[in-house]
Amino acid sequence: MNYDVSKENLSAIETAFKGCKEVPIDIDFTLPDYCPDIRKILKCSVTPSITSRNISGGQITIDGNAEIKIIYMDSSSSKVRCCENSSTFSTSIDINDISENVVAFTSVKVEYMNCRAVSPRKIDLHGAISVCAKVYQKNNLEVASCVNGKDIEQRIEKASVSNLAGLGQQQFSVNETLEVGENKPSPEMIVSSEVVFLKNDPKIMPNKVVVKGDLIVKILYVGDMESGDMEKLEYQIPISQIVDVPGISEMRMYYRIGNSG
Repeated sequence: MNYDVSKENLSAIETAFKGCKEVPIDIDFTLPDYCPDIRKILKCSVTPSITSRNISGGQITIDGNAEIKIIYMDSSSSKVRCCENSSTFSTSIDINDISENVVAFTSVKVEYMNCRAVSPRKIDLHGAISVCAKVYQKNNLEVASCVNGKDIEQRIEKASVSNLAGLGQQQFSVNETLEVGENKPSPEMIVSSEVVFLKNDPKIMPNKVVVKGDLIVKILYVGDMESGDMEKLEYQIPISQIVDVPGISEMRMYYRIGNSG
């Protein structure tokens, strides 16, 4: 006997690809003329960031930049100094055959990093970073809702499910000129900086989302090179971006913002 099965369509997000690739970082550089000689390296940090990504021909191509910061003690006065450099990187990751309606989330992290001063003016750095990618796509699923037949007993329950309306992504840059307060000395050398994003409630429009929030910027710097005295600065920068998300309307929404630089 044949039974008629009723089905309903649901829209869901599916992970089409997930993977990582290791990229070596091998550079050596000489201190600029305005930096004093190295007596001892205190800390070496590398902050990689992604500048662009593109999906084409079964590959996702990722370009980025690695910011290198060397905090060291100078040879003349034993004061804390900072020197910065950068190195670009590019890699391609093979992905599965996927549809065009996809969103790719990429990330990068440091696997290991070693640096040493080969001379008072020259630094040798070797390490590796991992570039990772997750590709999501929207799929329509058929779910059985009931079976039609006189001799069939059914236990039917109602359940709340999420219906994916759309996927959207946008990369943007934030450029700001920040003023130092009157009660603070002018920065002579930046030692470290940190950016944290605090999100606010988004505004949803037909096929668009207005994402709002604040960037909390923290800066540690040397205000007097002779004494080595350090100062702290903190700023709050509001940001707002309109992201195209085809299919979205007034409904619950999940979003995230990643720092790429």
